[in-house]
Amino acid sequence: MDVLAGFEQESHSSNQSIWFGHYTTSTIISPFPGIRQVMSSAVAYLCGHLHTLGGLMPVLHSRHKQGTLELELGDWMDNRRYRVLAFDHDLLSFSDLKFEDWPAIVITNPKAALYLNPGVEPVGRIRHSTHIRILVFSEAPVTAVYVSIDGTLLGAAQSLKAPLYVLYWDPQSYSKGLHSIQVKAEVTTVVALLF
Repeated sequence: MDVLAGFEQESHSSNQSIWFGHYTTSTIISPFPGIRQVMSSAVAYLCGHLHTLGGLMPVLHSRHKQGTLELELGDWMDNRRYRVLAFDHDLLSFSDLKFEDWPAIVITNPKAALYLNPGVEPVGRIRHSTHIRILVFSEAPVTAVYVSIDGTLLGAAQSLKAPLYVLYWDPQSYSKGLHSIQVKAEVTTVVALLF
């Protein structure tokens, strides 16, 4: 536990920290103050031991009492699951994806309300942001990225430099209540004919 406490102390000079481990914290027995307390200054703990509980729980995400997100990922061996993480102005965003399902999309701003961690993330930056930011990865060239909020099309995001796409927005228009953001990416379809 002393080694882990040392890692936690070293991370105080960083903007953000993420902990990685195989086992979920619910399956770890640790002496006082406990593993969750030691990692409480982190934005997230990434793990995978239980994965999807044999398909019974396709998403195993939780929040510790101190605010740290515990994000379990489905397995690679049987289900070919992987995660793309991104920090955008010290806010962590991610998408859990299935291998070879394209395009892979991560909305980095605004961050999903379900995963906000105001204890360690500067969530107020979202209110003052000027652009929706999206990472789009694809095997085929991306031809268009469309953004909608609450079912209303805002427009086509522009590529700054792949994989980053941006679209101007006014966050004050969405300051009350919860809203739903959707991103649709279109890619070039390549058809190969063999004779």
